[in-house]
Amino acid sequence: MDAGLESDRIARIRTLALMSLHCEGYDGAEAASMHLCRAIHQAQTAGLHLDRPDRVQGDSLSRLFWCLWTLDKMHASIGGRSVLLADRDIGLRKPNVKTSDPKSTFDVWFAISDLLSTVISFYRPSADPTVGWETNFPSFEEIMGDNFGEELDFTMLGFLEVYYHAVAILSCRSRMHDRPQNSNSSIRQGLAAVRIHSIIATECAQDLPPLPIIPYALSLSMSVSYQQFRSSRLITHFNRAKASLEACCSLLEGMGIYWYSAEAMARLGRRALRELDGAKSRWHRSQGQGVRQPMDSESIPSASNALTPASTTQLAADNYSPRVSGYVPAAVAPQEGPTDSSRESQRAEESRQDALEDIDVLFGDFLDLSLPTNFWDPVFLAEEDQTST
Repeated sequence: MDAGLESDRIARIRTLALMSLHCEGYDGAEAASMHLCRAIHQAQTAGLHLDRPDRVQGDSLSRLFWCLWTLDKMHASIGGRSVLLADRDIGLRKPNVKTSDPKSTFDVWFAISDLLSTVISFYRPSADPTVGWETNFPSFEEIMGDNFGEELDFTMLGFLEVYYHAVAILSCRSRMHDRPQNSNSSIRQGLAAVRIHSIIATECAQDLPPLPIIPYALSLSMSVSYQQFRSSRLITHFNRAKASLEACCSLLEGMGIYWYSAEAMARLGRRALRELDGAKSRWHRSQGQGVRQPMDSESIPSASNALTPASTTQLAADNYSPRVSGYVPAAVAPQEGPTDSSRESQRAEESRQDALEDIDVLFGDFLDLSLPTNFWDPVFLAEEDQTST
């Protein structure tokens, strides 16, 4: 492609679109996005986005363009990037996927991508960062309808449902420390995370197509489990969220031999489990030393009492290496007249708290489509390796 050996522009567009589905290495997502950018550039140069008198509705070139349109939305969400194709610049009518004709796989894929396009609008700079899609979010059954083709077999239905639930997770815009836990989008997000894990782990295990939406959806599911883990007030919810987080880590580790992003997210999940297990064990030790503290999630600092807008801004400025002080759990708060040993313990605890705040922000940013997923960079993994040794 770089040598210009392919003279057919349409063939170049199709090839670049296929190349955008392949991600390898820490910069794989960026390279894939660039391939799609080149494909879209070629398509716009050829005028595929414009309606012409001699064009037939739904012809092969129109289908190719709308394929690029859906991939644009997918890459925008996976990489936290702006969309390249603005609807106001498109002269073609969108495919009608609400007809009585049997739905094809692409019809359903397009309908879900259209949902994602609406969800992305909640993350634009001018949007309210605390408002998501609260009402009239369609169910997967409504998108499928009653009439679909034979090509939509069990595995393909599972794949499309994974994509749908990934969009459902993203439809909850606000973060865990500033949203009501009983909002429609929050409830939908929690249920979607469970369904993604169920489909990938059991229902369609080993059968799903090797498309980047699969590890991305599972990473979203793990991010939701982590936030539930950090904000749980009941021990049953706490244990359930931890088990889900561990299960997602295991699945992502299995995908790590194929997807760099899956490996990076699995390592982030393992780091979170280590830090939280360490905080829990220190809480138990403090109980044995006669320090009384209610057994709830306040014993392990959560994002709701650890992060502020100022600290989040500082995190971005410091390349995810925050040094925010202030909150110290009561279970490890220093007593009057601290000794050298207690001061050392306090410093260690503050360091642990910094690490937890790092992880809170990383998982929170991953669920935010307005921010790039740049913590897949090896610099982050090198820091994580040093923390675990």
